[in-house]
Amino acid sequence: WISEPDKGLYDAMNKGLRMATGDYVWFINAGDEIFAKNTLLEIFENKGIADVYYGETMIVDEDGREIGRRRLKTPATLTWKSLKKGMLVSHQAIIVKNKLVLPYDVTYRFSADFNWVIQVLKQANSIVNTNLFIARFLDGGLTKKNIIPGLKERFRIMCKHYGLLSTLWHHIPIGVKFLFFVFRYRRY
Repeated sequence: WISEPDKGLYDAMNKGLRMATGDYVWFINAGDEIFAKNTLLEIFENKGIADVYYGETMIVDEDGREIGRRRLKTPATLTWKSLKKGMLVSHQAIIVKNKLVLPYDVTYRFSADFNWVIQVLKQANSIVNTNLFIARFLDGGLTKKNIIPGLKERFRIMCKHYGLLSTLWHHIPIGVKFLFFVFRYRRY
């Protein structure tokens, strides 16, 4: 392990990627948890060999109490084009074959994970929906605390991968759904 200063969250995650020697990579950040003791067994026991596995995320508060599912619904089938509609799968709910991983682009301070997931999905030949909750995500992470700069970065990332017109077109329903969710549940 390494304990040293870094240039931010994604620089630290890149250090982890460089040290990773297993077949798969799965980032569970500080405060987050694997959903259940048998999660990995359930994923790998009967799902075959895939490049990417993904699933659901349960949002929890500081005391570990479940708040509910993420605002965005995890799609039944996931491709890199699915993310035109936003980060439909939590970063903590994606397990990637090590040979597909690229370093995080540290020019993004709050949304490098979004860019990374798109890049990984572009390379993947087989993507499996586990149909399981696989991660517990602590509400209030870095991106949520920096929501406006994070959303600006995501917009730039989407323009880079999907083009400006497509990004603008998809942001209209994203914005409406976001406002409806905040109004209904009093959280984002």
